[in-house]
Amino acid sequence: DRSGAVGGFLHHLVEAAALTPFQARAAEAGRAGRLNVGPYLLREPAAGGPLGGVFHATRRADGRAAVVKVLPLRSPWAALQARRHVRALAAVPPHPAVAPVEEIGTAGAAHYLAWPAVEGE
Repeated sequence: DRSGAVGGFLHHLVEAAALTPFQARAAEAGRAGRLNVGPYLLREPAAGGPLGGVFHATRRADGRAAVVKVLPLRSPWAALQARRHVRALAAVPPHPAVAPVEEIGTAGAAHYLAWPAVEGE
């Protein structure tokens, strides 16, 4: 049975820490392509909301940890609002308790915002 072999292989990759359980479930469901958002590889969901999900991610170019909010492409208003928020936040003086937005872009079927991953609240 091909699906059993694929599931077994994905389980092996999770056990070997080559994939997260979230990534394995996406691959098994045929949604592995949705794990790539711009220059980021989504690792695990962090939170959800009405305008899209927030994910722990890795920047593929340098392996740096990031947090990515994915907005549906069907919502240009949400992307416009996000760009306005990014511009407003860029004007605020830096604060050690606030992670600055690192990138905003559009990739495939989604708009996204990315922040560096930081510890704490």
